[in-house]
Amino acid sequence: MEKISKATTYSYGKVSEAVQTLAVGAGDIKDRLIGAGQLFLCVMPEDVPGELREDVKWVRDQLTKFPPIGSEGSLRATMRSIRKSTGVKIAKRILYIYFKLRDYVEYS
Repeated sequence: MEKISKATTYSYGKVSEAVQTLAVGAGDIKDRLIGAGQLFLCVMPEDVPGELREDVKWVRDQLTKFPPIGSEGSLRATMRSIRKSTGVKIAKRILYIYFKLRDYVEYS
């Protein structure tokens, strides 16, 4: 059985919280992604198994695609600018990462 790093365990916790926010948070998908995104942005690609690093990078890039405006951070600026269908794609990828990380943590 492989020893799982503290960073991976931490990342799994943050992704789990992000999924919970997506599932039961208030508002539409873009509103829920603000809360989930704040949690997910704590996850660093180097802290997850190699097979998930590109997915984590993609989500982080998608969450902060647009530059901040004034006191608004790039996460909020991005959520204000994207279409709901794009938000759904981001949410689906977060869910995919969650399931893969869960399997890694529980079965390693």
